[in-house]
Amino acid sequence: MRTVREITAEEENFRMESMPGFPYNFSTIRRDSIEPEPVGTIVLLAFRITGYDKDCDGSLMARLEHIDYENLEGTGWESTNNGLYPSTDIVASEDEVRSLYKEALTGSNTACTGRLDSSATQSSFIAEGITPAKARGAKRRQ
Repeated sequence: MRTVREITAEEENFRMESMPGFPYNFSTIRRDSIEPEPVGTIVLLAFRITGYDKDCDGSLMARLEHIDYENLEGTGWESTNNGLYPSTDIVASEDEVRSLYKEALTGSNTACTGRLDSSATQSSFIAEGITPAKARGAKRRQ
């Protein structure tokens, strides 16, 4: 486990380009499109539950706030209307999330022993020590 690869300035090729046909020498910012990781890579994103909203059938859908690994504070990206399911989502305490990130940053392989196996294909880390009601025995809708 490791952090997502950082895209270098050379790869990104940040530049200003003139836009012909616009008055006043209009320019725009351009970057090359670089995939930070290959398609098919499994990525675990850390979110904190900030609340719930009722879905049309009455079930609760989570409102999530993306958190960073250094201090577990919000990054400004929020996701809404997310179902939480035991077959795809992992609940972790803040200490466990810090331990996982520490493992990814240092390359040690002790934080996850026995927690994840090959059946963990796509997961959302929920950085709260509370199992949400939606995840308790909920079945994925077909």
